[in-house]
Amino acid sequence: MATSNILKEPQLLRLGSLFGGLRGDLTGGLTAAVVALPLALAFAVASGVEP
Repeated sequence: MATSNILKEPQLLRLGSLFGGLRGDLTGGLTAAVVALPLALAFAVASGVEP
């Protein structure tokens, strides 16, 4: 019977894989914010309301 990885790896090593995608997530969130904010302002101006 195969043992699970939880028993083989210490907790601290597993945290590295948990936060491994954090840099990509932050980059994606920042990119979306940079695109969405000017777009929202443009829609407000186009509809005639103050941004």
